[in-house]
Amino acid sequence: MSDQNNFGLQCQGVSHWFGETKVLFDLNLNVHAGQFVALIGPSGCGKSTLLRAILGTHPPHRGKILTLQNGRLANA
Repeated sequence: MSDQNNFGLQCQGVSHWFGETKVLFDLNLNVHAGQFVALIGPSGCGKSTLLRAILGTHPPHRGKILTLQNGRLANA
């Protein structure tokens, strides 16, 4: 499997806002299968919003979130 396809999670141009408040703007993130990642930052910077977008409970307004499930590409 090539390095480009060896990801477990990929965020492409993810943006999310609440009213006029931009919380995530054009976020790109690649997490490789088996890799550990920590989201750190001050309160209100979008950590929980990103996790909710990945879980699908608050889909992003723009962009894509892709996961690799059972060797197949899937939308989160």
